[in-house]
Amino acid sequence: MSQKYSHSVNEKWILLSIGFFTLLIFVGIIFLASKQESKNDLPLAGESIPEAGRNHIPRGQLMAVSDPPTSGDHYGDGVAGPGIHDDIVDDGLMVHSLEHGAVSLNYDPEKLSEDQVNQLKDIFNNSFKGKKMMMPRKNMSSPIIMVSWGQMLKLDSIDEVKMVEFMMNNNDRGPEKVSMF
Repeated sequence: MSQKYSHSVNEKWILLSIGFFTLLIFVGIIFLASKQESKNDLPLAGESIPEAGRNHIPRGQLMAVSDPPTSGDHYGDGVAGPGIHDDIVDDGLMVHSLEHGAVSLNYDPEKLSEDQVNQLKDIFNNSFKGKKMMMPRKNMSSPIIMVSWGQMLKLDSIDEVKMVEFMMNNNDRGPEKVSMF
């Protein structure tokens, strides 16, 4: 086989491979976009709370928010971050995470037993998918309150079905489509 023919075959395979991977990426983007569109067809779960603004403010400025907050002025230089938080999280960081589409599972450690908190952690780890955070919050009106941007679900006891529905319907539905990390 001549060297010219060998180069021609290699170039064709390279071009075909590039074309195939480009098509694969394009199909993947369409699939992800259609998946997000079908999610947006789901009704938001929980009670709608009027938006209290979404300005970025410097740390230390007072913020008027619901308890726990579902929107409002917040810090622009950080987020609460995903996962289970063992300590109280600053509202300015939590709201920024909500703006990015996170759902927060808040619990009052003074109104729940250690076993109930562990049950919430199991639900959080095993039943929730997506942008999520869990944190203690004292003096809430209910022992468990889930929030997302503009939405709130108050629970007097653990209700995994309602909690998972809130998580699925409200996750990644904040006004900013960016990572919460």
